[in-house]
Amino acid sequence: LIDALPVLAAFPAILLSADLAYVPHSYESVSSYVFALLVSSLLACSSLLMLSLLVKFNVVALKREISTSGSSQGLQSAILLAVGISFSYLATNFLPISRVSVLYLGLYLHRFNFCTPIFFFVDIYKAYTTHSYVSIFNICLGYVLVSVSFQILFKKFVASSVSNTVRNIRMNIFLPVTIALGLCLLFADASTISPSIIGVNIAASVVFIISLQEIDLKSSKFIPSILSSIACALEFVVASKSLSIDSLITIFLPFIIVPDRSYDIANAYTMMSRSTSATENMTPILTELLSHSDTRAIFNFLLLNATFMFVQLLHSFRSKSLGLLSDSLHMALDCMSLALGLIAGALSKKEINPHGKYPFGLKNFEILAGFTNGTLLIGISGGIIFEAIGRLVNPVVLEKTTELIIVSLLGLGVNLVGIFAFNHGHAHGHSHGHSHSHGHNHEHESGHSHNHEHSHGEEHEDCKEEGGMNDNMKGIFLHILADTLGSVGVVVSTILTKYVKWNGFDPIASMIIATLILLSAIPLIQSTASSLLLRLTKKKETKVRNALNDITNIKGIKSFTTPRFWPNSSNTINGYIHIQVYRGENASYIKRQCERVFETEKIDVMIQVENDYDSCWCRSGSEITAQSNWS
Repeated sequence: LIDALPVLAAFPAILLSADLAYVPHSYESVSSYVFALLVSSLLACSSLLMLSLLVKFNVVALKREISTSGSSQGLQSAILLAVGISFSYLATNFLPISRVSVLYLGLYLHRFNFCTPIFFFVDIYKAYTTHSYVSIFNICLGYVLVSVSFQILFKKFVASSVSNTVRNIRMNIFLPVTIALGLCLLFADASTISPSIIGVNIAASVVFIISLQEIDLKSSKFIPSILSSIACALEFVVASKSLSIDSLITIFLPFIIVPDRSYDIANAYTMMSRSTSATENMTPILTELLSHSDTRAIFNFLLLNATFMFVQLLHSFRSKSLGLLSDSLHMALDCMSLALGLIAGALSKKEINPHGKYPFGLKNFEILAGFTNGTLLIGISGGIIFEAIGRLVNPVVLEKTTELIIVSLLGLGVNLVGIFAFNHGHAHGHSHGHSHSHGHNHEHESGHSHNHEHSHGEEHEDCKEEGGMNDNMKGIFLHILADTLGSVGVVVSTILTKYVKWNGFDPIASMIIATLILLSAIPLIQSTASSLLLRLTKKKETKVRNALNDITNIKGIKSFTTPRFWPNSSNTINGYIHIQVYRGENASYIKRQCERVFETEKIDVMIQVENDYDSCWCRSGSEITAQSNWS
């Protein structure tokens, strides 16, 4: 159910944005229907273009099949797919989005379910009681559009392969058609068109397409009810439609649907969990995200968070609320931070190529992502405190507090899902190593562990050695926690404001939460900065000093120079050192003794043994000083 939430939230968001993209004055003229069809066609072409780009860049994996049809037939198939999508968008103009959402999911679960005719007769009866023949016609038209569009989409996505159809979408045809439709609609009646909501629809479509790849919508009987509940909540919050008995019917009636397991959307999408070859068709980063349980759970939350951001954008455009718009942009920043952390986590798991451009891998990128997220958290906290002080000096009267509470509760639910997803697993412990040695008077041996320590201060670093959260995942968690605390603060302050009638609760709650975020972000900045600077903790420094002290007691060693040691994330220490031995001593035997000393302290070191009379750069004045510092 957690993995299905991005799909269940994105689908009604797409339909709602399609409904709000065109607000006709009335449906009493033919021109209104034609205009609605043109807007739906614009949205459909835009969605197909985005799908084509996602497939082209291997973000979405589709089963590859050999095309047996010509290019003209492929183009006709793509146009038919555009018609099916446009009809689904057009249906939202005549039926509530909660009804359209449940109808599509019900038909997908079972094409001959009992819910569809029951909903139809209920809607017809309601329209009949109002004695509005236009309403009856619109309802019938809406159900026809849903049925026809579902049959088209079912045929393209489930009954046959959509791969060839999508790859036959010609950018040189669909892109000019999309631009032409947009310009025509703006010049014809710009007052009824909302370009910003059209942009939200396209972005929500991208989230829906990506999140649909690994989802089994027939896995639980609760999925239809969850979908209808989300759709009804969006209608109430964004479209300002009141909840009624019809909403309860929409939520609970789908329980009677028995899924038909004879077909699945997996026929079109290459399911990552069922096909190993799927990962070969996807981008390396997306492959890494979906192949690990920790990053996959947080990636699903990212998609859900992005969908909720689109819902907030829709509400801000409808209510013309600047505060809600700024909160939506703040969520966009959080989504970028989550994406940065996930990409860093995925890159850190990539196999290291010692002969490639990055011979030590991209482990530091994960630390850098944690540092960046900590910096963003400090900036966000400062901005919230600054704005809160301004609102204390010049109080702002909160309007539509009931809707604000519901939006905040939805946001709180989304963030609680994020915390749950985060707790699915966040262990990052993949280390890679290699060693090489060279015989001669200057003998080398190296052991490289291509990870860097993710420290959390000196105390936290020692705890991390027994297993803990690295800085990148800590930065992601702090972002989720900050949003959760923000939602709690908004809910509590809004309730207090509504009943106590004092507008100071909101800025005070904001300042408290921002202070907590700031106090959490500062240790993260300190930790990641120390990691990037390769700082040793007191415990690891003691290990190095003990090892160097033991080395000086080995018979035959005259001195050592260039002691360089740094931490890594495999709970060991890397380093290199030059050791000078007296004339006539067995260099190989002494080297093996030194190796055992370092191995005892879990130090992976490159040792160069040299005669005391050999000239070497390491015995310059500065390096002798470095030796004395370790002594």
